[in-house]
Amino acid sequence: MTTDLQMIPLANLHLSAINPRQSCTEAEIDALALSLRTVGLLQNLAGFQEAEDRIAIVAGGRRWRALAKIAAEDGAAPLIPVRVTDDPEQARAWASAENAARMALNPADEIAAYGEMARSGAPVDTIARAFAVSARHVRGRLRLAGLAPVILSALRAGELTLDAAAAYTVTEDQAAQEAVFQRLAHGWQGNEPRAIRAALRPEHGAPRLAAFVTRAAYEAEGGTVTEDLFGDRIFYDDMALLNRLAAAKLEAEAETLRAAGWSWVETALDGIDWQVLDRMTRLRLQQVEPSEAEAARQEELREMMEAGDADEAAEAEFSELNARLSAEIWTPEQMAHAGAIVELSHDGALRLRCGLVRPEDHAAAVEAGLAQPAPTRGAAPEKKGPYSAALAADLAAIRTGALQAALLEKPELALDLLTFALSQPARAGALPLAITAEAAQNQPDTGAETLTLPEALTDPAPERLSADETAEGFAAFRARPKKERNRILAASVARALSAPLADKAPPLVEALIEIAGMAPRAVWTPEAGFFKRLTKEQLLAIEAGIMGRDAPAPDLAKQPKGKLVAHLSAIFSGESVALSPEQKARAAAWLPKGM
Repeated sequence: MTTDLQMIPLANLHLSAINPRQSCTEAEIDALALSLRTVGLLQNLAGFQEAEDRIAIVAGGRRWRALAKIAAEDGAAPLIPVRVTDDPEQARAWASAENAARMALNPADEIAAYGEMARSGAPVDTIARAFAVSARHVRGRLRLAGLAPVILSALRAGELTLDAAAAYTVTEDQAAQEAVFQRLAHGWQGNEPRAIRAALRPEHGAPRLAAFVTRAAYEAEGGTVTEDLFGDRIFYDDMALLNRLAAAKLEAEAETLRAAGWSWVETALDGIDWQVLDRMTRLRLQQVEPSEAEAARQEELREMMEAGDADEAAEAEFSELNARLSAEIWTPEQMAHAGAIVELSHDGALRLRCGLVRPEDHAAAVEAGLAQPAPTRGAAPEKKGPYSAALAADLAAIRTGALQAALLEKPELALDLLTFALSQPARAGALPLAITAEAAQNQPDTGAETLTLPEALTDPAPERLSADETAEGFAAFRARPKKERNRILAASVARALSAPLADKAPPLVEALIEIAGMAPRAVWTPEAGFFKRLTKEQLLAIEAGIMGRDAPAPDLAKQPKGKLVAHLSAIFSGESVALSPEQKARAAAWLPKGM
């Protein structure tokens, strides 16, 4: 038996009866011929020697046809590399393995080949048949055909992963792609899809704005979007328009409240200043005060009900009157002394904060009997922390998200925590877990785009069940596989969990952090927006700690705060390459105080 590679004239080749490729369409042959012209013959043909100048092709029937088509078009008589055997058993084995062993193309070569064929007019299904891959696979590669050449070169050389290359498709601007590639390629995040997308399409709160405005309203005003071809993200191309629409929608809500009679109404598109809010007094809703006639009729109907003399109309009237008189409202007098804030929350929901009395209006509200005098406090004021109240609240939300993400991976720990919270009475605030279907805030009001949480922690909560739906809902829940029920348990407990900063957290929070292996930096990376909220002294201290210095560098201390922010942003984003392995490790592990 001999099996060697020979260069055989095309005219001496014919299709063997045992070749599995006995039939194929002209479109397939055309597509395969174009493929061979683009990337060459990657897999040789295999044949059985029937005579000295007659070789029967047992594997590679479509390639033989495509090579014959190319030869006819070019008017050539080429020599074809063929693995030849004179052993019939070996020939049959090759024929059986025709579809089993194909040389895989480099992804960059695939992209180039598929793109060339698509530009020549070959449909996706034809390209797929030519390369023996799925149509979905071809569509995925074609989406990458518009990448900048430098990115395709890095992909071909193995310097860039396919996922990272796909991240560049969020924009069709090859100049922007190349600029980001040159900036990130040699840093820590050169192969991080999330970092690449963020650099190409900085959103600055687009998800919450879009949730509030709605995509339909945005597009109705002429806005366009770019869809992430390899994910389910949508990027809004005109952020200025999205902000204007959100501001206008908030202002429309504010105008409704002003017309209702509130003394003042403000809008808060970018979140509330909690320090300002904390200085205000909050009034409470008041129960409707019945008129004499309403009170008398209510009592009359009650007596009829108790005596059994009420007909259906009387019972309906009693129910309606009870519901109306038990409602809580803002009184005209409260509105005259207080105001409201129309706020866009971190998740894009509209939030109305009504009944707020400003410090300058507090005395008048007290005189009107609407508010209590400010208490005289003899205790020392609470020690001020290193961060503003708003920043501390955002850091606590990030810490909460990190602990929730860690708990998702430990359903047994979630069950232990839930059982303990249900079985062990504790004073208010002693436990970090609220036994409720409501989720704790796990995203900061400012800088939410820097936090990457699992979908189980960010998906909208299920709709509330009515009393009539609970039995059916519970039966459906019990019918789910145990693994899925455990996943839901872990996610539900995690979303109800809150993790204040260390100076305000009960000991159980710190114990859970250790048990669950919480890693805040796995879901959050400090960036410019965070550093801008710190003092210059804090920025210098962070930089000195990462660099391993006992004190800030004198020349750095003379720099304006803006340059310090940019410097630290480069360090934490991985764009700064002049760092030792130890400095990189300190930057990767750094956390704000209390996190």
